[in-house]
Amino acid sequence: FNVSQLRAIWQARRAEWAVAMIALVSVVLFGVQYGVLIAVATSIVERLRRQYRPNDEFMVYDGKLAEWAEQRLAQHHKHRSAPSGLLVYRFGGSLFFENTSYFSRRITTAIDNAKQPVKYVIIDAGSINDIDYTAAETIRNLHQTLNAQDIQLAFAHVSPHLLYLMKRHSLTEVIGKHHLYPSLESAVFDVPTSKRSTVEMVQRLKIPGSEYVVIGGGVLDALNIRETNDVDMVVSSKMYKQFKQKGWKEYIQDDGKKIISHNGYQLMQTYVGKSLHDLKKRSFMHQGVCFMSLDDLADCKRKMGRQKDLDDIAYIEQYLLAQP
Repeated sequence: FNVSQLRAIWQARRAEWAVAMIALVSVVLFGVQYGVLIAVATSIVERLRRQYRPNDEFMVYDGKLAEWAEQRLAQHHKHRSAPSGLLVYRFGGSLFFENTSYFSRRITTAIDNAKQPVKYVIIDAGSINDIDYTAAETIRNLHQTLNAQDIQLAFAHVSPHLLYLMKRHSLTEVIGKHHLYPSLESAVFDVPTSKRSTVEMVQRLKIPGSEYVVIGGGVLDALNIRETNDVDMVVSSKMYKQFKQKGWKEYIQDDGKKIISHNGYQLMQTYVGKSLHDLKKRSFMHQGVCFMSLDDLADCKRKMGRQKDLDDIAYIEQYLLAQP
């Protein structure tokens, strides 16, 4: 009978303290053999209780990001961490016959009660180490139910072992390998509504139109010629200093050119020798945002001469030929 140990168990986990007290009282009342059997049975019941309803959480729901989810999703201005129509559910244990009904019910109830229509469900499977046959059938039925509602189902933090189990239960064919992701970030960023357009990115900065021009891949992205992850801009010296004072990181390239970068933005004062004044001469407006001309962009790409620049020139030429 160790009082200090019982006190430590009480402080750590009340349920385990209750099991310990039942074991203690059972041994006193019924003897060691029956007391131990009762303690073991109680422990099994407690374990089943925890497995039936493990810790779980909705990390993204109705466009809101749970506090803990912010640590799992890196902030990048090109992507929304909580895109519209997305539900992210974290299940804190393996899936067995005793908790699959709870698992499925939590998701379907959340979808029914959502204020925004749910179009994409991601299961954060980082704590799911095992799935039995009943659980596999539950996932299969859940996928069919969601599919009938035009809702896509995906799994994030899929470990190699979990992927092996999903293959054994033929779940990879049902869900689709392209909907199984190694990280939560990659799963969320792959949601169609997660990516911001270049126009949105520029508008977020609230820079006066006379103080900037969008350059490089951002021009092609805005015209739907090809996608880009970052937005490059030539800005006035005033804007450059202003964003540098905000704490944006400054980098100095090998040729001495200075660039400040922050969460998907790259600001500079010249682009392939062209200043803001030079680029403004033939720039054009698109959805209220100023972009360098395609002729100037092609000229700059020729000067740089890398393979990706030559590919971009081909895209520009194809785009211009298709214009009426």
